Amino acid sequence: ALGLDPETILQQNDFAPEPDLVLLFQAPLPVSIDRITTGRGDTLNKFEQREFLEKVAAIFAAINRPNICRIDASGSIEEVHRQVITAVAALLSLHSTALYSLN
Repeated sequence: ALGLDPETILQQNDFAPEPDLVLLFQAPLPVSIDRITTGRGDTLNKFEQREFLEKVAAIFAAINRPNICRIDASGSIEEVHRQVITAVAALLSLHSTALYSLN
């Protein structure tokens, strides 16, 4: 992110194959900061400061592509896992439907 606009970031990644699915895990900043400090029992590093995280979150919020699935990461591990499974299952269902229609 580092101050680049979302379009520039996307252009810099044009060389890479387009993924079928991008899972974007999002949680409110206080939840994220609490998880970082509680999990490590340490202070935030320079990439984990509130101002930097707010900028990064704004950049990712501005990126809208059909292959992006935003996951609410503020819940429990089980809740987040359920969202991931749902997103992946939907993609696999699309692919299997396309495969069966070829036969």
